Amino acid sequence: RDLHSFPTRRSSDLYPTSNLQPVQICKHETTELNATNPGTYYSYFWTPEGQTTPYIITNREGWHKVMISGCQKPYYDSCYVTVIDCELTIPNVITPNSDGVNDVFEIKNLEYYNNSPMIIYNRWGKKIYENPDYKCDWDGEGHSDGVYYWVLKVDFGLEIKEYHGTVTIIGSE
Repeated sequence: RDLHSFPTRRSSDLYPTSNLQPVQICKHETTELNATNPGTYYSYFWTPEGQTTPYIITNREGWHKVMISGCQKPYYDSCYVTVIDCELTIPNVITPNSDGVNDVFEIKNLEYYNNSPMIIYNRWGKKIYENPDYKCDWDGEGHSDGVYYWVLKVDFGLEIKEYHGTVTIIGSE
């Protein structure tokens, strides 16, 4: 055995790096911040979490900083996590008269919740619309003025919440 042979490391492995980017999440979500480097000879310290893993999962707004230590001097990186409300605002009237205002049943912030099924019923309980991933595009086309009942299921990650209510069509053509 050659006593002078040592494991070699690529020079790029000797200098830790990270590419943390600003993140925006809804208050019901978490995000993973990852500072992983090749090799096993690095240590990590995150603030304010105090964790010593290459990555953290957080839902905390603010600056998240990591110090990566290894073969050379420590490397520092940080990013800001912004937490936004993402509360749903559901209207109770649409006016599908092509004036660009309230022409569709648009639920504010629904774009943050994928795979949200929507069912709409007429006043006699007949299903008139169904979409397994509602994209705020129902305009009441083919239906007369009146009150319609809707059911929306929203996936919040750890729970699915069911919303229901009525929407009134006024001024349909």
